[in-house]
Amino acid sequence: MLSFRLRLIVALVASVTLVSVASTYFEVLAHKHFLREDLARRSQWVGLSMQPAIEQSLSTGFTDALPDFLKEAKGRTGVEALAIYNAQGVLQYSSGPSSLVNALPEAPIEHSLHKGANINQFERIGDGQWLEEVFPLHNGNQLEGALVLVADASYIRSESYDLWRRSFWRIVALVVLITAITLGMVRWFLLQPMSRMAERLRRLRSGHASEPMTGGHGDLGGFFKPLAREMETLAESLIAARAAAEAEARLRAAGDNLWTAERLAVQMREQAGESRIFAVSNREPYVHTRQGRDIVWSVPASGLVTAIEPVLRACDGVWVASGSGSADRETVDKFDRLRVPPDDPRYTLRRVWLTADEEARYYDGFANEGLWPLCHIAHTRPTFRPGDWECYQQVNQRFAAALLEEMEGSPEPIVFVQDYHFALLPQLVKAARPDARVAIFWHIPWPNPEAFGICPWQAELLDGLLGADLIGFHIPLHCNNFLSTVDRVFEARTDREHMTVSRHGHITAVRPYPISVAFDGGLTEPAQMEFIDREARHAEARQELLHEFGVQAASLAVGVDRMDYTKGIVERLLALEHLLEEHPWHRERLTMVQIAAPSRTRIPAYDDLHHRVN
Repeated sequence: MLSFRLRLIVALVASVTLVSVASTYFEVLAHKHFLREDLARRSQWVGLSMQPAIEQSLSTGFTDALPDFLKEAKGRTGVEALAIYNAQGVLQYSSGPSSLVNALPEAPIEHSLHKGANINQFERIGDGQWLEEVFPLHNGNQLEGALVLVADASYIRSESYDLWRRSFWRIVALVVLITAITLGMVRWFLLQPMSRMAERLRRLRSGHASEPMTGGHGDLGGFFKPLAREMETLAESLIAARAAAEAEARLRAAGDNLWTAERLAVQMREQAGESRIFAVSNREPYVHTRQGRDIVWSVPASGLVTAIEPVLRACDGVWVASGSGSADRETVDKFDRLRVPPDDPRYTLRRVWLTADEEARYYDGFANEGLWPLCHIAHTRPTFRPGDWECYQQVNQRFAAALLEEMEGSPEPIVFVQDYHFALLPQLVKAARPDARVAIFWHIPWPNPEAFGICPWQAELLDGLLGADLIGFHIPLHCNNFLSTVDRVFEARTDREHMTVSRHGHITAVRPYPISVAFDGGLTEPAQMEFIDREARHAEARQELLHEFGVQAASLAVGVDRMDYTKGIVERLLALEHLLEEHPWHRERLTMVQIAAPSRTRIPAYDDLHHRVN
């Protein structure tokens, strides 16, 4: 710290001194130039006022009075010497010190006589500085001689020295003042906040993460904001790493086998080996939007992101998704890639660009007006249009091309396709990369064969799905419905005992993977303590929520869903209304909070649902 301060002080003193000296130098030059011009202007005025009288004396031949005239003019004007030369440059008359007159350079006189014009020149004669001003004398058009005026210019040098002396103390004062102010600002705006941040990191390193800290990264705004953000990210990483280590130690001590991020990373490395993992989904995990002149990023409300991202973080994988943010194109490189999360990059996001028409036909049309109500067997009738199906195929091919481009150079890649938007993708990828291990998870139900038969392109969809090595559904019923649909559409061998489909020499496994698991009440002692602590935090959050909405309630019901007709939001609200009508003692005691994220608002059925919920 002392070395830094010393270097800073030396740099400040040197830079302020250099700037001040340069400024003073130019100031002295300007002042000297002004004084010289002023002296030359006054001398010229004196010479021009004498010139007519001398020329008249020379033209009439009455020159006896010229010596007295020069003497009187010298005393009246205050010049040091006056002299008259003939046309050949020979001295005729003079007034003033003879040594000064005799020492005058001949060049200005000869130059003035030759050109017939006024000449002035500053000369150093002896120990003094003088201004020599030469005025040509004429008799009509004939040159008769020259008048020479000599003025003392030594005071210009004296004033320049005085200005340098005065500036010296000003420079000293400026150096001291600017150095003191700069050191104070550095201490106040830089050293103190960074010292507090360093102290925070030291406490985190020593295990005191829970202690309150003042003066966080907010003090380091503006120019130091990127550094502050990185330091805050490092602090959060230290907290997360310490918490993970403590959780791992508790699980090891209790003999428990719950998943942690670290265990997931180890497991994926052991299972995948050198293979890289690629995920494909319609929705991207991070969206960049423009707010005024700034670009901000956010995580969309999606269970898919919550479920899939830890795997890619653990393995530094690649996520291929549709770019939907208003500033998404501004944040990718020339290959449409960027590292995410933006504040702590762990894996690569590859964005695929869709037009508004493609979005309307592939996503709103075929996927969500067709497959979504079809698979949910909802009361909303599925709609299938040939134009939507063509666009669905084109988008699947474009995503396949982007995925294959990302997979170049990766041996035996693992591909994880997400949901009903990409039913054709497994077959497209498998045809181009037979070494790829392809899995797809169908996030929605699979209906019975009769219901799925409504889709005019059921054979193409099944053919695309069977290109995968593994197809995942939520529950065994969906797996059995899928196998029954395959039996009905294709000449394929389905093995119900092993849950596989064999077609064209390729075997596809069909498995149930429940997204939620029943909670086991048998907790070990460390887990019980963690459960109690979590419940206490939940109670505090509950009180904050009630206070935010200004309500009181003995019981609190919370629903979190997308605004979708398959979520039963309308039915839930009607059921709550029925409860309060049939059992009025619950009024003012039960409060329900329903969080519903808007979804697919361009589709008429969803717009109608929104009005019904309101």
